[in-house]
Amino acid sequence: MSAVGVVLILGSCVYAAHQGLGTYDGAGFLDLGIYRDAVATWWGGSSPYDVAFTDGLQFNYPPSSLVLLSPLTIGPRGLVGVVLVAVGSVLLWLACRWSMRSLSAPAIAVIAGLLAMSEPVQMTWAYGQVDVLVLAAVAAALVRPTVRADGPLLGAAAGLKLLPVTFLLVPALQRRWRAVAVALLTAGVLAALALARVPSMLGDYVDQLRSGAVVIRPVDEGHNVSWRGFLGWAFGRNSATVPWLAVAVVLGLLGLLTVVRATRRGDLVAGVSTMALLGLLLSPVTWTHHWVWVAVVLGTALPAWRSPRAVDRAHLVATLALAAATLAWVPSWFPNPDHTYGTEGLRWLSAYSYVLLGTVVLVTLALRVRADARAVAADA
Repeated sequence: MSAVGVVLILGSCVYAAHQGLGTYDGAGFLDLGIYRDAVATWWGGSSPYDVAFTDGLQFNYPPSSLVLLSPLTIGPRGLVGVVLVAVGSVLLWLACRWSMRSLSAPAIAVIAGLLAMSEPVQMTWAYGQVDVLVLAAVAAALVRPTVRADGPLLGAAAGLKLLPVTFLLVPALQRRWRAVAVALLTAGVLAALALARVPSMLGDYVDQLRSGAVVIRPVDEGHNVSWRGFLGWAFGRNSATVPWLAVAVVLGLLGLLTVVRATRRGDLVAGVSTMALLGLLLSPVTWTHHWVWVAVVLGTALPAWRSPRAVDRAHLVATLALAAATLAWVPSWFPNPDHTYGTEGLRWLSAYSYVLLGTVVLVTLALRVRADARAVAADA
């Protein structure tokens, strides 16, 4: 069984590297190229936030990320992209191992191999994205059995992409104030190093956030696989704000209550998964490659696959359905390779199934965590 998992992972790596080297959308490791250009612009003493890079895309990560992305400029772009794929495969397996410790090693290898074939992971690798790196950093800090360097890892994740700062809620609920402080200090030091070279970047980044250019371009709305994107598609962009806020309040309160319950019980996989689902579902913009968090979310369901409780079975079915969707909608398998989603046929499902199934997973996870809390209270 382990051999099957290894073959799946290696095959997925080879395929993703092939796609990233130029066959996917006609661009080789597109996002990696933007990272490298942004770092070069920053090293040249200019702000990367007022520059249109490849395909007219803007660099939209916080200034602190430029320090962390600098190693990606060492060596040819294609080689760096292939290295990202190779490193990412190992980190994906580790994230599965940390999240599913009760499963056997062969089972984890097969799960990691299947996930390597999924759309979020394949797109992360083909674009030269860093989502698996962020996933691994947060998982290593919060769900790994032995806690080491949790503060720096969380700080680096938040410094690379802004949204991971929300995961600091988990150690805060555990009263691990040192980890929270070190994480914020790490992110702050990275930002200071970046701004020391180009101080004007901070204002440019804030202006970009205010203008919304950092969030989403109108032509990209069909790619936005969050509730904001789904409601924008359903009601029109200008009519989606109020429904989106209503959904955000309901799911946000449910999710935060679940995080508190799970974390206080020591169920960190459930706590981290809930925070990840909230970020994916409620962010103003979520791309399909952000859904690599399915690797951790599976850890809330698969270890209890033999449980007789109805709430566990419901959560298992919902989670497996979401995982199946990430496998089913790989663009090279589905006749929608440019990721444009419309109302015709089943095309919209290739994006918004993530939103709908992800919401069901969040709700069933909340019910499972509540049932666990009640069971503990009854035993006490």
